[in-house]
Amino acid sequence: MSEVLLRRKALLAKLGFSSATLHRKIVAGEIERPLVLGQNMRCWRESTIDAYIDRLRNDIPVKPVAEGVKRGRKPMSFGGGND
Repeated sequence: MSEVLLRRKALLAKLGFSSATLHRKIVAGEIERPLVLGQNMRCWRESTIDAYIDRLRNDIPVKPVAEGVKRGRKPMSFGGGND
């Protein structure tokens, strides 16, 4: 099975990050450094990016909603008080 490689543009589209955010996450060690395939060619393994996304999903705590509380927008009020 061959490894899929993502160029920077495809990686940013997959993650939804800006280029600056990607750079900060690489410097912080959250995302691995790109593979250097040539003088001006960098790419990332899709499998490691998918693993990063899975870690993010597992790290997000699920907050239960109290019983009787409705989710969504609050009802709009019209007028100044004498409705």
